Amino acid sequence: MLYVLAEIQAKPGKAQIVKQALLQLLEPTRQEEGCQQYDLFADESVEGLFLMQEIWTTEQALEEHNNTAHLRNFGEYCKQQDALAHVTLRRLGFVG
Repeated sequence: MLYVLAEIQAKPGKAQIVKQALLQLLEPTRQEEGCQQYDLFADESVEGLFLMQEIWTTEQALEEHNNTAHLRNFGEYCKQQDALAHVTLRRLGFVG
């Protein structure tokens, strides 16, 4: 299994744009082969900070996800809206 935590920070005043775009990713991604978990969280103490908790069965499944039209569309839309401050992807090792 591959564990990923994506940290998505919206620019000031753009949190709703980013949130709506992220919500559009949930269902198509959850339908992808190899997706075990794809859950969106909002940090309650940092405005516009979203976390996507992901679990993938294989490296190939994650790579295929990274090349999907819906993920590319998310990136293009957020770029057009100048909505993202940063996106950080963290690969996690399961400890216990």
